[in-house]
Amino acid sequence: MSDFEFIPTEKQLKESNIFKFMQKLNISSLDELSKKAKDDPEWFWRAVEKDVGIVWDMPYT
Repeated sequence: MSDFEFIPTEKQLKESNIFKFMQKLNISSLDELSKKAKDDPEWFWRAVEKDVGIVWDMPYT
């Protein structure tokens, strides 16, 4: 499927959680975020963990 059913407005994009997350990480595009996450999944999941405020009782391995 090549057609999108929904294309958000610029305002909706800038108010989205993923846009705010990318800004915190100084990432300018979804492609850049996707590549970085694929290249370094540990970095990505630690960034998500910090962003959403997950606190562990003990470090995970």
